[in-house]
Amino acid sequence: MKLRPKLFLLIFAITFAGLLLLCLLNYWQNTRQTESALREALRRDADWISIRLIAGLNEREASLSTLAQSSALRSYLRCHPPRLFLSNHARSPAGVRQLPAIETTSPADNDPVEKALDGFKKRLVGCKDQPNVKSVPADLEGIFTDFLRENRKYYGPVSLLNGEAVPLLRGKIGQADASTQNEAPAVSFQTDGLPINSAGGPDGIGGDTAFVHAQNPQPVRVLLERGPLGPSVRYTVPVLPAGNDPSRDSYPVLGAVVADFRLDQLFKEQVSDVIGALNGVPTGMQTARVVVVLEQSGIVYYHSSSPVSYQPVATSLPDFKSVAAAMMAEEIGAMSYRASDGHHWLAAYRPLNQHGLSLAVTTDYNRALAAATNELLRNLLFSLLIALIAALPLTLIAQRRSGRSLERLTQGAVAIAGGRLDQQLVVSSAENQLLADSVNKVTARLREQLAREAESRQFDSFLRLSAMLTHDLKNAISGLSLLVGNMDRQFDKPEFRADAMESLRDATGKLQKLVTKLSDPINTMSGEHQRPRPTDLVPLLRRVLNSLTSKESQFHRIQVELPPELIAETEAERMEKVIENLIINGLEAMGSKSGVLTIAGGDAGAGKVFFTVADTGPGMSKEFQERRLFHPFATTKHGGVGLGLYTCREVVRAFGGSISATSETGVGTTFRVVLPSVQPGDQQH
Repeated sequence: MKLRPKLFLLIFAITFAGLLLLCLLNYWQNTRQTESALREALRRDADWISIRLIAGLNEREASLSTLAQSSALRSYLRCHPPRLFLSNHARSPAGVRQLPAIETTSPADNDPVEKALDGFKKRLVGCKDQPNVKSVPADLEGIFTDFLRENRKYYGPVSLLNGEAVPLLRGKIGQADASTQNEAPAVSFQTDGLPINSAGGPDGIGGDTAFVHAQNPQPVRVLLERGPLGPSVRYTVPVLPAGNDPSRDSYPVLGAVVADFRLDQLFKEQVSDVIGALNGVPTGMQTARVVVVLEQSGIVYYHSSSPVSYQPVATSLPDFKSVAAAMMAEEIGAMSYRASDGHHWLAAYRPLNQHGLSLAVTTDYNRALAAATNELLRNLLFSLLIALIAALPLTLIAQRRSGRSLERLTQGAVAIAGGRLDQQLVVSSAENQLLADSVNKVTARLREQLAREAESRQFDSFLRLSAMLTHDLKNAISGLSLLVGNMDRQFDKPEFRADAMESLRDATGKLQKLVTKLSDPINTMSGEHQRPRPTDLVPLLRRVLNSLTSKESQFHRIQVELPPELIAETEAERMEKVIENLIINGLEAMGSKSGVLTIAGGDAGAGKVFFTVADTGPGMSKEFQERRLFHPFATTKHGGVGLGLYTCREVVRAFGGSISATSETGVGTTFRVVLPSVQPGDQQH
């Protein structure tokens, strides 16, 4: 059996369309699930990183506070008072300060200087008489060394300030020697030549001087945009006297510990640990997540995959603009954005509630959808193969069951299309029976409709003939009525009686022709007329004017603007009826009110001539001109039939011409008739 390609393609298309719809629905569900899961995973990562970063900051801050409250550090600061009481004492060559003698007598209650001196003496209780500013006590050296070695990844040098924010000492850890990997790196101390920067800038070691008025040991934090150690938090931790210190009231703040905390080191460590742990990746390995830490001013403090740290986000990450705006506003949420390479990215963001920083975790959405896209391509390939395999046997089965029946059905349909409406479709298969019955019903209804239309056309032709004859009779009577109306006033004039007799002969001739048409309706309905020939329209126009109007008419003024001759290819008798109808319409439109009827004509160009009939009557509405003018049975006159202009249009069109109207309400109406013409030398006599 020969395979029908069209049937095969139809079955294949239907099968593949169903499978394609399933593939697309599955892909849509997968993408929605993937996006939802990805957004949730990014929020989870952002929450955990935020928790770990805050915990790391608190932990390192606590260790610095513990150092600041150690007894060895308090003792060292208590024995190195401000310069107020040391400024008048010369330094020894060895750099030893000379301290005033300590007396135990009580000061006078009314002497402020004595009170201050008493507090100073209480502060120096237990100190040696000549403390050496270049030496660091062993206990203080020990706790500084332990702190620096334990926090060497996070803190840089740690400095100690006295109560006047003057640096006293700085501890710094050195680089570990590669040859002695098992030994701890050495710690060095500096006690003189220390740079003073009381403003707390990144190049000095001075902390925030606000600590001198501190009421508690709470650290003072300053965010450094880019210091020697990168983005850092400078901690200034006030050192307060112990609760049993006798000079506590006089010196509520002994000094401060100043240290710069390396934020990028904490970011790098915590981000790697959290991303790896939450997404099943070993600690420290690169993942598809990108973490961005942004400061409120728009500076990037950390970026896990590109060297854009310490730069404005607007210039370094322009694609990240929408997410950055939400981060700088300290919002919590998730959104997507498009990168410059055309990929879509998803980002979850939240504030760290520390130092005006916000955190965002982003990932490439297109990369995340790669699995769903690959699955869609596989499903499409499988669907194509399944549709091809299924279409072949289905086509053969369909051809076998409906081959003969469909062939007979096709032959019958072709016969009906060829005009054999008596053809009846007969099929043997049940699936084609409904189609055959429907075609048979349509054929029967078509036969009935054609029969009714034939009868209707005959009846319409008769009605049209009757209406036309009635219209011609009405025009003849209208002409006689105008003649009779003028007869009372003009009959005593010889020229009027001559014109009246000519008009009566014309009217009598027209009425006789109407009687002839009614006596022989078959030839009349056949529509036979004389062939068009060159005809001068000027005599026709003047004859109709003379028969319908009078030069001495008291109602209307007649203007004639015609050339000597106006030759058109037409039939005189039928064109005279058109002219008569247009002039009667113009006179009736003006009614009993005085008006002007203008008859004009001339060359229309392109081998055509024209004539116009214009009146100053009430005119026609725009709606009537657009929807009803020139239509049968459409009229604005009381008692009118509405076939005059319709007949005029049909006659003019029969001669290859055209008729149009220009009318304005309250101004008047102008009808323009254009007809084919011939050159004077081409006229046949």
